[in-house]
Amino acid sequence: MYYSPNFNLTRKLLAFSLFIALSACGGGGGSTPTVIPPATSQNHNLTVSLTGAGSGQISSTPAGISCGSDCSESYVESTSVTLQQTAQAGSTFNGWTGACTGMGACTFDMSIDRSVTAEFIVDATPSENDLTVTVTGSGSVTSDPAGIDCESDCSETYDSATEVSLTAISDVGFTFDGWSGACSGTGECIFDMSVDRSVTATFVADSGTNQNTLTVTVVGSGNVTSDPVGINCGVDCVEDYDDNTVVTLSANPDSGFMLDSWSGACTSNGACVVTLDIARMVTATFTAVGQTSVLIENYSASGSVITISSIGSDASGITWHPGIGQYLIVKNGAATIYRYNENFNYLGQINISSIAQDTEGLSWVEGNEVLVVAENNFAYKVTIDEFSTTVNGSESVSQRYRVAQQPTGNKGLEGVATRKATGSQLVRVYAVQEGDNTGASSSTSKKIFQFDMPDPDPLVTLSFEDGSLDVTQPFNADDVFGDRLRDLAGLVYDPRTDHLIFLSERNKTGVNVLQVNPETGAIISELVVSGAGQFEGVTIGPNGELVFVSEPNQVRIYELN
Repeated sequence: MYYSPNFNLTRKLLAFSLFIALSACGGGGGSTPTVIPPATSQNHNLTVSLTGAGSGQISSTPAGISCGSDCSESYVESTSVTLQQTAQAGSTFNGWTGACTGMGACTFDMSIDRSVTAEFIVDATPSENDLTVTVTGSGSVTSDPAGIDCESDCSETYDSATEVSLTAISDVGFTFDGWSGACSGTGECIFDMSVDRSVTATFVADSGTNQNTLTVTVVGSGNVTSDPVGINCGVDCVEDYDDNTVVTLSANPDSGFMLDSWSGACTSNGACVVTLDIARMVTATFTAVGQTSVLIENYSASGSVITISSIGSDASGITWHPGIGQYLIVKNGAATIYRYNENFNYLGQINISSIAQDTEGLSWVEGNEVLVVAENNFAYKVTIDEFSTTVNGSESVSQRYRVAQQPTGNKGLEGVATRKATGSQLVRVYAVQEGDNTGASSSTSKKIFQFDMPDPDPLVTLSFEDGSLDVTQPFNADDVFGDRLRDLAGLVYDPRTDHLIFLSERNKTGVNVLQVNPETGAIISELVVSGAGQFEGVTIGPNGELVFVSEPNQVRIYELN
């Protein structure tokens, strides 16, 4: 058989290729290897929610959750996550629900999707309770924490969780005798304020000190306190004081009431100062405002004429300012107001700007407001407190009123009075025009004007001329007064009786003060005031006394008999 020359070469190549293929397969009889892909990680979602009326924040370890703002995150499967809670001020954490429960730590693995809720609640507002301290005898009590300083401040409100410690301090000549009420004995007085508490500290006079008893009775609606302390009647109306102790009693009427009179060791309605050389008794009678039968004919002069040398001349009007406890006296021709305490000790002066120089009268209104009238028939409402040294009557600062037309000659407004606002009733203003004491000229006749003071102040001039101020004359002053009051120098409103009290500079019959019904002009009572110069102004003092000021610089006080 014949083979071509290439036959053997081809056979050799086929054998070699088979060898290579068998080698690549690992040799005889081997199987093909399986290829396994690398494992992949699965993620799970964590969702956090906030609930409750309080405020707080949740954070996580590892980072991812910052809820409030970021409340969901994806974590690799099996990651261990811990949540931390932070309550904001005024709130408290109140527990987990969902993947965690209760109040403890919140840790879990992320083997599945998870959700967690955190509740925050608002802190409970601590309740408050009242502590009242009473001192019997001569001494004082202070507290820790501060609040009680009894002599003067004998009640305080504390949070219910507060612990209070009281300290008793004896006055000279007295010894602390013990506690009663929330504490007892003479030792420490410490308690919590979980309920209202009252404590009495009793001080007794050292042996060998003679004492006398002061007994106070209150009739009507009000209370009486003492200096030195001891009397606080309604609550404590009997007190023992060292022999010859001088005690000043102060009457404090309730709203809608006023002191009508003292009786017993004090009389009338002036100051009540008692010397305890023996046992004494005092009664304070309070009556409802506007319901008393006070008549000016029952007043009489008290003490001597007081000369106020600080003014020098031309004292023109007077008012008692209860907000600062001072008398204010205005001087005419100088636009100056002078201050005095209750005993007419000089306290300083207030300069007036942007008001007509011929100021004639003034009246306390309410708060720190004072109404000043001038001869040009304008009224100006200014603010005066205990620190005022100047007042500005300019229209942009103080309310002003045009009450009547410019008078003929020097016969304009001489006095002003105010009835306080009550409920829906605005402040009522009464002002008097002097009048010609001869009665010869109708243009300068005696006049009584009234208007209600608008609220709030528009800070523009309100005038009868354009109708922006409704000014009326409740009665004809010339017809009512005739020659009984030849002119009108001042007036004051009496809240005890709802009457006006008019003062005349000159008179024909001897009477120069009249008590009048402000609506009809009916004359209720009359009084003759004498002993000083030309009377120009009248007010009612802090204890119901009638106080008159006269030119050039004198004060005369009348008290109720």
